[in-house]
Amino acid sequence: MNNEQLEIERRFDKNQPFKVPEGYFDRLAADVMANIPEQKPVATVPLSWWRRLRPVAVAAACVCAAVFSIQLFLHAPSDKHHAVPHVSSASQTNGDSYGTLDMAADYTMIDNDYIYAMVSENQ
Repeated sequence: MNNEQLEIERRFDKNQPFKVPEGYFDRLAADVMANIPEQKPVATVPLSWWRRLRPVAVAAACVCAAVFSIQLFLHAPSDKHHAVPHVSSASQTNGDSYGTLDMAADYTMIDNDYIYAMVSENQ
């Protein structure tokens, strides 16, 4: 033992002020069980048909929602064909100067002044 422990034992007595009666823990479980009041059995109420089928109905609704969402995702019209109007190769080869870039600019309603303003801001 080191000096601190000896000093603590000298200052404070080693005697325990609290004591448990002899055999207390030996008979504790029996005493507790004897003091618990006896309970009457609870009568069970039969479940209605809706209470019994509710989990099945919730699962079926979740499956329907998942299938509907997947169908919408797989068969939704894509917007990639509508972003830029299609220009046939014949109109580009016959000397027509109205190309795909011009059609995209017209579709988005961008004029030359707006393009110049965007370019000048980014320099």
